[in-house]
Amino acid sequence: MIVGRSNIVGNPLLNILLQKKKGANAIVTIATQGGGNISGHRSADILVAAMVGGCITGEMIKPGAVVIDCRINRVDDPAARNGYRLV
Repeated sequence: MIVGRSNIVGNPLLNILLQKKKGANAIVTIATQGGGNISGHRSADILVAAMVGGCITGEMIKPGAVVIDCRINRVDDPAARNGYRLV
């Protein structure tokens, strides 16, 4: 399952996994932030988080699943030179 459909991570990964090639040709579910609660999709063996933080909790993940976190978020940090840092 891919959570997030960005042009940087979500959509390219979806296209790679759907190719009719050895090592690809997967069954892929894609969910979006506006698509509601994803906890009903707990059957995913691999979960790719490619959206803002805090949207996925442990209860939404199948025990033993592989989770790949591809997010980059800007958080306020008054100590940083420009007032924020990337996490």
